[in-house]
Amino acid sequence: DHTGNAGLLSRRLGAPIFLHRPELRYTEGARSLAMYRLALWGPPGDYEPQPMPGAVRTRSRVLEFIPAPGHSQTQGVFFDKKNSIAFVGDLYVTRGASAVLKWENPYVTIRSLETVAALGPRSMFNGHGLQIDDPCAALTTKAERIKEAAAEAIRLFEGGMKPTVIARQLFVTRRYDDPVVSLLTSFQFSWANFVRTSIERAGESGA
Repeated sequence: DHTGNAGLLSRRLGAPIFLHRPELRYTEGARSLAMYRLALWGPPGDYEPQPMPGAVRTRSRVLEFIPAPGHSQTQGVFFDKKNSIAFVGDLYVTRGASAVLKWENPYVTIRSLETVAALGPRSMFNGHGLQIDDPCAALTTKAERIKEAAAEAIRLFEGGMKPTVIARQLFVTRRYDDPVVSLLTSFQFSWANFVRTSIERAGESGA
């Protein structure tokens, strides 16, 4: 879904395609697409990505590239330093902990959120049409909420609770959505995945 028509546009426009860590292009479910991805978006087509440069220059802007892994290992943020604008893609979608893809790393996401907040942007745009002015507090608050949810998931797991039950307790408003979303996305995306990855990657929290 994030590459979409990249191959087609590249061929028609003669435009290069840049990718942070292109050696990871076929990881995270991209080599063999799950059925829901094939049905909704289809294969992205052939293209040969180039390594992401340190900055991308347009006619009116210089966009610094800031690696911001977590949601994906190849994810990054573009920062217009002159105008203090951050384009963050899927780094910030909701205000707190949420459903994740099974290969996401919540602890790396926390560090990426803190990295972007440290840039001090005056405005932030995400990949879903959201604009937030003075976003530093929103970024750091999201990081703290993920930390708290991950810590609670670990505590409940150590107390003998199963990840699916923990997910229903942590994300009460989504307790009926999670089984449906999980099934529709071939178990790649769910709130229970947040619980599982928080537990499995607890050693990477830096605590």
